[in-house]
Amino acid sequence: MRELTFVRSGRLTWHERPAPRLTEPGDAIVRPFIAGRCDGDTLPLHRPVSRAMQAGLTLGLIDPVVRGICGPVPFRGPFAIGHECVAEVLETGPGVTNVRPGQWVIVPWSISCGACSPCLRGLTAKCDTTTRHAGRTLAAFGFGPACGPWGGMITDTLRIPHADHMLVPIPHGVPALRVAAASDNLADAWRAVVPPLTARGGGRVLILGGGARSIGLYAAGLAAAHGATVDYLDASATRRRIAETLGARTPRTPRSLEASKAATTSPSKPPPAPPGSAKPSAPWRPAESAPPSATTSPPAPAYRSCTCTPPTPPSTSASPTPAPSCPTCSTSSTAPASPPKPSPPSPPTGTTRPAPTRPGPPRSSCDVTPSPRSHPGLGTSH
Repeated sequence: MRELTFVRSGRLTWHERPAPRLTEPGDAIVRPFIAGRCDGDTLPLHRPVSRAMQAGLTLGLIDPVVRGICGPVPFRGPFAIGHECVAEVLETGPGVTNVRPGQWVIVPWSISCGACSPCLRGLTAKCDTTTRHAGRTLAAFGFGPACGPWGGMITDTLRIPHADHMLVPIPHGVPALRVAAASDNLADAWRAVVPPLTARGGGRVLILGGGARSIGLYAAGLAAAHGATVDYLDASATRRRIAETLGARTPRTPRSLEASKAATTSPSKPPPAPPGSAKPSAPWRPAESAPPSATTSPPAPAYRSCTCTPPTPPSTSASPTPAPSCPTCSTSSTAPASPPKPSPPSPPTGTTRPAPTRPGPPRSSCDVTPSPRSHPGLGTSH
């Protein structure tokens, strides 16, 4: 039979392995036909995290329980992947009475017996039979050999121990695709919000999305369906829209506003100027000193109607150039350009021309107060 195997980040392959067989009276053989990708699967699938997590475990930055679940080098391949599925029962052992061949069932991600003390308290991931007595931290599908020899759920056939306890028949009329994540993510969302809302109806629920992407959305939908007022926060506009369709409110946060602005405005293409406004030019920069000459290059445009930018010497061109809008305060100049002045005569040989002085900024009705630290030529803003 075939089994999907995680090799390394970004690489999955199909491997052949012997088909499983019934080994205990309570076993069942199932055929997964719908598989879900858990939020946790996206971490090793898309990012090379093995070495970084190994370093985190060594430095004590990651909970040591991760070593017991994923091994000393977490998510190091190859191992069979997948721990969410809907399956069809193919065969059952003589001790199985709750399910029958042909039924569609949900297969939980962790393996438990249903009869020990932790299982009877609902702590099935802490099952004594499959973990403590077997010398493991966790028994589960799709996490590698540290969690046992169970393999992954993206496979042709799968052996399920303790089938009467493990397998959950899908109710009549429920589409199988609607419960594809019930093995893990949907169940996580349920236990996070439904029991508290059952004990205290009409409560308010705050959900911070983005980390476990689908679990937050499942929790928002479940909480809204159970009568809660739900506030869902997420930087993703797509997930916020989904949450709204599920009945949640999506308050606008500074981060979401920033993400929304970045999605609608390209940094390389500034928004168009309003109709009728002048096209802004480059900000004022100090002119480099040049040797004395009878002719000078035309100076940069001066913003003569505000104090944001000091003016430059008038142009010697015969036709005046209209002054553009100030890039800081958006004030346009309507004053005519200064009339051209004749070039001063060249100094006699052996003399030195004194450096010209720049006049101070004119008074203006501009309401922006100039500051050396907020000059547009320095690359900062008011």
